[in-house]
Amino acid sequence: MGGQSGIWRWKDQSVASISRLPVQGIWVDRAGNLWLTHSGDVRCIRKESLATANPVVEEVYRGHLMLFGIGEDRSGNIWIGGLQGVMRYDGKSVTAYRPAE
Repeated sequence: MGGQSGIWRWKDQSVASISRLPVQGIWVDRAGNLWLTHSGDVRCIRKESLATANPVVEEVYRGHLMLFGIGEDRSGNIWIGGLQGVMRYDGKSVTAYRPAE
């Protein structure tokens, strides 16, 4: 679960905080990694880290204005949609695709 107050999980019959970083979009990829967007940030919590008491939130990208949607394609690329177009993260780098003017 996530929102302006952070990221939370249901564990052992109670709600526990994962991070106080705010989120707008949440996606779990086929490998079990948790992907998060907020404003201009894309972050990831790897599946292995989610199993620990203090999951590590990795910053994947910063700078794109107002990100909303996030998902994964058949090839495992992570796609992020925002006000200025869409971006693709292929596991190594982020590529931005802007609408034609």
